[in-house]
Amino acid sequence: MHAELGNLIKLERIKQNMKQITLAKGICSTSYLSKIENGTAKASEEVIHLLLNKLNIELPTQTKLDKETEEEFVDKIMNIYKEVTTNRDNNYIKESLDYLINLNASSFSKSTFYSLNLVILRLQLVLKDSELIQSYIEYLETESANFTKLQLYLFHKIKGIYHYQNQDIKNSIESFLHALNIRKDIVIPDWDEADLNYMLGLSYMVDVNIVKAIEVTKKSLEYFKDSFLINRSIDCYLVLGIAYKNGHLFQEALETFELALEIVEKFHLCNYKGKILQNIGSLYSTQDSNKAISYYKQSFELKKDPSEKMISILSIIMEYHKLNEYDLAREWVDKGIEMINNDDIREDLKQHLFIYQPLILNNHINEDTLSHAIDFFESIKDHKNCYKYSIMLADSFFNNGKYKSASIHYQKANSYMLKTLNVKTKEEI
Repeated sequence: MHAELGNLIKLERIKQNMKQITLAKGICSTSYLSKIENGTAKASEEVIHLLLNKLNIELPTQTKLDKETEEEFVDKIMNIYKEVTTNRDNNYIKESLDYLINLNASSFSKSTFYSLNLVILRLQLVLKDSELIQSYIEYLETESANFTKLQLYLFHKIKGIYHYQNQDIKNSIESFLHALNIRKDIVIPDWDEADLNYMLGLSYMVDVNIVKAIEVTKKSLEYFKDSFLINRSIDCYLVLGIAYKNGHLFQEALETFELALEIVEKFHLCNYKGKILQNIGSLYSTQDSNKAISYYKQSFELKKDPSEKMISILSIIMEYHKLNEYDLAREWVDKGIEMINNDDIREDLKQHLFIYQPLILNNHINEDTLSHAIDFFESIKDHKNCYKYSIMLADSFFNNGKYKSASIHYQKANSYMLKTLNVKTKEEI
């Protein structure tokens, strides 16, 4: 029995959230199972069979799929990784993921097995629909000391994407910077470096680090434009436009969004139009609420993704609230409530709606809801929204004569403001 079968056993055990002591019970000692998983012990076929049977997976044959050599196989999966990175075709990704997951990779070396599962993890993150993502990360984390430099680079890059999707922006940036540091010691393709710069720029943009967001995203845009990768170029224009907006560079932001809209219409990339119109609306929000609402409504009608539609709903609610148009705002609160139980809607968006629902429907703030929301945004290190809602909560306490509670939350708001600006004291501002 091939010693590398231990990799498969370890991964499947982690997928099933099973501890070593549970899997080993009645078959072998826990320490012996650990050696099997780490490839330092070659178990008998009987022991392997019992372990696989307990995991409810079939004993694989030792014939490599289609007689591919490991080198050919690694080339193949890295080509899949490239296609996913540069083109992001969901149908292709689903087909590729199905192919890779159902492969018999038990006879491959550890290194090849790592590469396979790194690519599987990357595909799962694109589709955002796998309950096993955390299991793959846990498995790969335990094996990362054995990675090649390239695998380590990929792992930190992919972890950065995972953290970003989970709204853990600080750890996302840390992972991307770690990948960039490893990149100094290896040669990676230009398209992969461009993708890394895009993801880092996106994270910097969310973190409101405007200068760095613009700097690294422009590097990414240059490659994607030169390579005629239109979709990826649009991604970059969106990040740049938002970064300009966050830097209060209205004209630069508007020109960037309008250029993106022009390209989208020229190449009939309808899936981007709703997002671009949303951002143009956001740009006008500080100057002309009615114009902003018009763009938000157009955006809402074009979007398909539930979370994206909820973003438009929340934007419209907030604009109507600014205009004191409560009857019109209620219509959109109702639309949001109708969608709230959709599992595909991000939790942060639900928290925003829960806050504005009583504010619009009953003209009052629910202090418990606000406190819960602040705790949530604190948990994902979203200090900007912690600041916003701490001020709102402090104002509510003050207006209700709860001056001690108000003082505490004004102080908390001040702390969140400093964290948002990434400084420790006011003197650093």
